[in-house]
This record gives sequence, C-alpha cells and structure tokens, in this order.
Amino acid sequence: RAAESRAQMRVRTGERLRHKQRASLPWDIERLVLEQFPQVCKLKCFAAGELPDSPPGRVVVAVVAAPERFNREAGRLYPRLTAIELSEIADLLRGLASPFASLVVRNAAQERVQVHCRVSLRPGVPVGATLQAMDRSIFDFLSPWCAGGLQPRFGWVVRAEDIEARLRTQVPGVEFITGVSMLHIAESDGGYHALGDTAH
Repeated sequence: RAAESRAQMRVRTGERLRHKQRASLPWDIERLVLEQFPQVCKLKCFAAGELPDSPPGRVVVAVVAAPERFNREAGRLYPRLTAIELSEIADLLRGLASPFASLVVRNAAQERVQVHCRVSLRPGVPVGATLQAMDRSIFDFLSPWCAGGLQPRFGWVVRAEDIEARLRTQVPGVEFITGVSMLHIAESDGGYHALGDTAH
C-alpha cells in the first residue's frame, strides 16, 4: 500500500498507544481491523449483550467493503468481503482478544428500498432513457458505494422527500413527481423479512 503521511502516522501512533495491540473494547477492534485491512471501508463492533438474543461473550463485527469493489459494468452492485477475507479478520482478532470471547466477523446486512412514484415528463423527452436515468439516480443515491450518494454509515434514515428532491434536481426532463412511497425490505439473521411502506 502507499506510504503513509506524517498526519496518518500520528493518528496510527496515537491509536496504537490507546489499544496497545489488544482487542479488548469495540473501539480497539474497529481500529485494528481498519489498520490491517485496507479492503474494509467501515465496520461496527457489537459488544457482548449489545445485540438481542446474543449469547454471553459473543462479539459481532460487521464490515463494509471498500467502494473500489463496486463495479456496475461487471455486475458487482453490492460489494462484499469474501469468506477468506472474513476468516483472516477473525483470525487476527482472535489472536489479540480474550480467549473467552466468541468473535463473529460478517458482512454488514444491506436493507433494500423500492421506490414507487408517478412522474410527468416534459413534452419531447425520451421516455425510456429518462426512466433509466431516474432508476440509476435513485440507485446511486441509496447505494453507499456510489459517489454523490449517501455514504456508508450505520443506522441512517432516508425520507421520501429526499428521493423526490433527488429526482427533481438530478434528472432532466422531469416536470413533476407525485405519490412517492418507499417499500423497505429488511431480512433478519433468522431469514425473516420485515416490510415497511411509507404509503401506509
């Protein structure tokens, strides 16, 4: 990887003095993984007892792949770390954590949003190309790997007004938009799906 700058060296040294190369706290785990694995863009560590129905001593680390893995042309719309990379992260943390901790490293779950709306286009605007541009604009806005969209973070909220404003300003040829609603689809670890619709 590229050599670090003096500012990056100061940050890394300060973090090293704080965690002392031990994976004891969630903050320690997050900094150790980000330092050692450049293919990880962001992660969140859930300490034991922080997640519902989590057995004692179980620590869950959810990782988000770097945006460089996103490639629309190659069909990689939802970049994820491979099982080998997840295993390497887990092996590093197990060597630095308490032997009594049960570490689980996994890709962060992605929740899906379907957007429904009625659109009126200006006269003479090509319908097919404009609808494709709208679809791409919404995808780029909601996808954390696309530049100009919502950046990767945990626990974020999207409002229907944000989608409507995006379409009005980013897609040429749109005259007005009505009836914007979003269908939120989330899957639990047990395979159950939760649905929420802003239309209700």
